[in-house]
Amino acid sequence: MRYQNYECIGLYEGKKLIGICSLWFILDIHIGKTAEVDHVVIDENFSNLGLGKKYLIFLYQFKTKKL
Repeated sequence: MRYQNYECIGLYEGKKLIGICSLWFILDIHIGKTAEVDHVVIDENFSNLGLGKKYLIFLYQFKTKKL
């Protein structure tokens, strides 16, 4: 996966992994470089805290820097 422009990004509270997702970095012939967020999972014990929204905002900012 490492050589296929794929990355996993974890969300931690201290040392505890509470969320994870993957990103595919691709070159689309119509729009250029892009990243596709895939399989976003947040621990159910941390639901309803707005972490999913914050995580997606972080991922957007992260992918923008990588492109």
